[in-house]
Amino acid sequence: DQPFKPWSIQLRRERPVSFVFESGAFESGQVRALIHTTQIVSGEEVFRGWDIEVVYRPVREGGRWYAELVGEIDVFPTSFDPNIPGARIASKKRAIRRNLAKQLTARSTEDPNFPRRPEIKPIDFGRLEKPGLNFLSLTDVAIDAGWLSIAFDAN
Repeated sequence: DQPFKPWSIQLRRERPVSFVFESGAFESGQVRALIHTTQIVSGEEVFRGWDIEVVYRPVREGGRWYAELVGEIDVFPTSFDPNIPGARIASKKRAIRRNLAKQLTARSTEDPNFPRRPEIKPIDFGRLEKPGLNFLSLTDVAIDAGWLSIAFDAN
């Protein structure tokens, strides 16, 4: 066993998260999210300019909605687009990519604080002081044939 190394992830100021709705994951009821980082710190090591790729599936259980992590976590250099035919990652970055992905996936399965299945909580509008609108609660999610439909209930 390797000793525990604390992790920290700093998100980019502009567009910290992107959701990708493309063939494959989207048609199977899943959504791919890219978490854009300026740096990932593991112990004393600092990795700059990496995107973390996660795939989630919406799940309803006991009247609540969750985003359930599907499969392993992947990482790519920020400037790399895996959808470009023939695109390749430099050999030094391939080794870093493999290690980061392995460590993040291991952390996601071993660490009880890692959000493998975060709850999708109601959106709180209470501070707006609008009569009749306090929360928007998710009531349905449908991902089918390239379409995403989300329904909310105002209460």
